[in-house]
Amino acid sequence: MFKKIVILLALVALGSCQLGGLQPGAVDDAAWEIAKWSTSQLSQYTSSQGEHVVKNIRDLTTQTVAGVIYRFTLDVSVVEPTGTMSFSCRIAVFDQPWTQTRGFLSTEPPKCVRL
Repeated sequence: MFKKIVILLALVALGSCQLGGLQPGAVDDAAWEIAKWSTSQLSQYTSSQGEHVVKNIRDLTTQTVAGVIYRFTLDVSVVEPTGTMSFSCRIAVFDQPWTQTRGFLSTEPPKCVRL
């Protein structure tokens, strides 16, 4: 009986850990760090050279594959001398902290739309 309980618990634990599968993400400190890094890289996608500021993180998912892929939508404000512009940007970032590797996915470059 004990062996069956152990096997059942192992199966439940394995089922709740979906490596490689998309998971809803929590907007925690790690997500904010990725979002702030992303805004520092967005000028070529918004065609704006001003300071990019995160306003909101939406639709966050994570995927664990030899690191973490964060997919999310950022609401961004860009402060220019002529005024402030707003953008919504769909972003995918691969992060592997133990090798200091971080970057936009080449297969899913950021897509920004001016609001």
